[in-house]
Amino acid sequence: MSGQANVTTVDDRGKPVLGSCEPVTVLGQRDTARVEARVDTGAPRTHIDVGLACAVGAGPLVGEGTFRGSNGSAERLIVELEIEVRGTTHVVEASIADRSHLTTDVRLGRDILERDIVDVSR
Repeated sequence: MSGQANVTTVDDRGKPVLGSCEPVTVLGQRDTARVEARVDTGAPRTHIDVGLACAVGAGPLVGEGTFRGSNGSAERLIVELEIEVRGTTHVVEASIADRSHLTTDVRLGRDILERDIVDVSR
């Protein structure tokens, strides 16, 4: 994880300023994992890699949905997920996706980012 992402910064209103990647803790029913997450202001929902979801015991399953991406549409399972970002724990409905070809196991969407400022230069 990059050292710069660990620096806690707030704007003049006291809102956290996040970088393009942030260290997060995924809290599952069986285990927890500290991983690097990609911050994506264009994503309405948070996504978690299927391998990480299985390893920590993400859940419970709350449904499934169709998601559009650069490779077309895909059906994905949706689980309840607890994820800690900068000391704040968020409970969101996250989709499960194969992110093994990507550099991060988690993509933070607007469901988590709504209270934060994102500075992609960080």
